Amino acid sequence: MNKIELAGMYDLHIHSAPDLIARCIDDIEAARQAAEARMAGILLKSHYAFTCDRAQIAEKIVPNIKIYGALTLNESVGGLNVSAVETALRLGTTEIFMPTISAANHLRGERRQGGISILDEDGSLVPVMKEILNLINEHNAILGTGHISKREIEILV
Repeated sequence: MNKIELAGMYDLHIHSAPDLIARCIDDIEAARQAAEARMAGILLKSHYAFTCDRAQIAEKIVPNIKIYGALTLNESVGGLNVSAVETALRLGTTEIFMPTISAANHLRGERRQGGISILDEDGSLVPVMKEILNLINEHNAILGTGHISKREIEILV
């Protein structure tokens, strides 16, 4: 098998500890391994909490790599929560993910009811999404689609 050269690359989807789901690696070790591979940067992601604070600490401990944080709009942060988005972005969050484990689409895949949809009954974006998208734009952040449905993604982007 050929070895893939990672120098200069970014991985924008690192699930590391601490987390409510067992992870095989923590933030610092993820940063160390990425730095050893001469990667340009990584983004720490959690389904449950924002990670920009963890990213900032890891970046101080592990030199020579950029470490970014994210916020995923699941129930644990209030779902489509403008205040959580604004706070996370003001603290330095790089990417805002639409719901993942709380997404209606994700729950349907698990044969469960409920969940968060970014669309109203008419198939339009729910009003709060305009505020969230404006904040993402104002802070020049990345919009992640999370685990929302194909239809939701097509309307969102």
